[in-house]
Amino acid sequence: MNGKGYPFGIEGSKLSLSSGIMAMADVFTATTETRPYRGGMDERQAIYTLLTMSESGNLDSRKTRLAVENYNELRNMSAEPEEGRGRV
Repeated sequence: MNGKGYPFGIEGSKLSLSSGIMAMADVFTATTETRPYRGGMDERQAIYTLLTMSESGNLDSRKTRLAVENYNELRNMSAEPEEGRGRV
């Protein structure tokens, strides 16, 4: 959102809605899912991280609020088995 992102450095006001949603989804997934090198954050840690990123201008505040308000639903969706999901 602050224009420092890869690859084009576009500021938040010039980003498409879908780009902002993808940014939020990327951070949500990165914080909540277990990775080979670390465990996923618990709800409190993940929400703190999202809100901190929003307050610093790295995530859109409205999209962050919606993600936090729907944390459990988003977490359940991301925890579904990947079978049947399209792969890119």
